Amino acid sequence: MPTTVYDEHADFYVDFVDRVGKTTPHLANIDALLAEVGALDGIDVCDLACGEGFLSRILADRGAHVTGFDQSTALIERARARSRPSIRFEVSDAQSLPTVPDEAFDIVFCHMAAMDIAAIDALFATVHRVLKPQGRFYLTVLHPCFETPFDAKTERIVEQDEAGRFVALRVMRYRREGHWQSGGTGVRGHMGAFHRMLSTYLNALIEAGLRIRRLLEPLIPIADYADINDQWAMNIPRRLTICTAKE
Repeated sequence: MPTTVYDEHADFYVDFVDRVGKTTPHLANIDALLAEVGALDGIDVCDLACGEGFLSRILADRGAHVTGFDQSTALIERARARSRPSIRFEVSDAQSLPTVPDEAFDIVFCHMAAMDIAAIDALFATVHRVLKPQGRFYLTVLHPCFETPFDAKTERIVEQDEAGRFVALRVMRYRREGHWQSGGTGVRGHMGAFHRMLSTYLNALIEAGLRIRRLLEPLIPIADYADINDQWAMNIPRRLTICTAKE
């Protein structure tokens, strides 16, 4: 498997996941996802583009039989080291999963990873292939309507008042699909992302034979938070989960 950008930035990414995984907006997304999914005891689950195994561990704790796939060898090594032995991890391309037979999984998750995958048509066709009949697919991405390409060095996307309270979010370049990098110090500065319009995601899922069942846009409760990111997540959803089923 060729070296990926996540191999080059593996240490940074694992540290980022460890930090972000404890934040209120991220936990709200996980809670909403798990509430929608329901019971997982004994179910065969695929964590597609699993990274260092954050979601895989959560799913396994709820009783699922989990297999995680990622194209980054470095992240798969870290996933194995950080997870229980019962979770199987494999280096593989999410756009094809050549070692996986048809109709292998009850549920497939692709959590905060489709923004890093170039060919979502191939990704969704593979999901359809490896799902059992009536199997479910949960796709979670940065909300494409609100987290659009920007230049972190020259553009401010969150507007605040004199007291530092959230006022508005600037949405820029929504129609400009393709790979972009923010130029900042975060994940989109290091690795970049593929931005797509909401319609691109939805139409690609439909064309792959995945029926859209429900959309989740988790917000966190209104409270007097000091952190601007929490204030953002109280007012505007930062992530979108598209819940689908195999037709």
